[in-house]
Amino acid sequence: MTGTIFNMEELMYALVTDSSRPDPADLFFLAGLRDEEIAELRSFWTLVPTRRRAFVVQSCVSLLDGSPSLQFNAFFRSLLDDPEPVVRHMAVEGLAVDAELASADLILRCLDGSEDERVRFSAIRTTGRLILTGETRSWSSEVLRTMVWRLIQLSESPAENLELRCGALESLGYGSDADIPHVLEEALESEWEEMRVSALVAIGRSADASWRGYLLDAMDDPETAVRAAAMRAAGRLRLSEFLDACLTVLEYEEDLELRAAAMETLARLGGSVAYHALLVAAEADDGSDAESLERAFAILSRSDGLEPDWD
Repeated sequence: MTGTIFNMEELMYALVTDSSRPDPADLFFLAGLRDEEIAELRSFWTLVPTRRRAFVVQSCVSLLDGSPSLQFNAFFRSLLDDPEPVVRHMAVEGLAVDAELASADLILRCLDGSEDERVRFSAIRTTGRLILTGETRSWSSEVLRTMVWRLIQLSESPAENLELRCGALESLGYGSDADIPHVLEEALESEWEEMRVSALVAIGRSADASWRGYLLDAMDDPETAVRAAAMRAAGRLRLSEFLDACLTVLEYEEDLELRAAAMETLARLGGSVAYHALLVAAEADDGSDAESLERAFAILSRSDGLEPDWD
């Protein structure tokens, strides 16, 4: 393909018959599809080889990075019944980039009905983005409640995969529903280290500084990953009382995970003391902290001290 596609018939013919990967310039056509174009796409889509279908979806997601005004959501939604899980998984991920209300019911169906864990995990992440978008755009409380309740049910179900339960907890951090704090409090008492970590990730996303006492308690957890997650959450919430703890970690702690968490938190807290501590750590670094320092300085270099939360 050479960037000369003008209609759906031409695009489908090229995808079915061409042996080369599609030119990204041709895929802009998939933005803003009308109903009749979606119907035509559905007629031919499964004739496209699986790997090429997956490449097309991934390319459209990548195009959104440089052109956020593009509207691929209708295309992504049309793929949620694709027979291949890898295509559905990437379509769900694409719907998270520009979350909108029209996607909510379909995403919840993927969360409940898919047998593929990759698709379900992507649906959990995208549900979190839908909740975040819905909170900022004042979607109806009933819609938001439905999404939050499904995540709560999933997070509390012992029959579910632990990774999915943790993902549900983390996505709950974007909501303000009154039941969420209780769910997170329960998770902080879990016997599973992973659940405690995910509850702390959610707390960091909550923008609620009243969790500071729970974060201080988590700093005494026997598991390194939990203590590191508590520090990161404190950084996201801008809790300055964690400054001394981070400085202590940099001075005395050898564990790289804790040191990385301390550096990220110092970068988010900002200020001359934090900046000086990071400079000192950089001067003394033997290479083991190089990646963590790079990330910390990247966070610090942003004018507001933040980096995008969605990962």
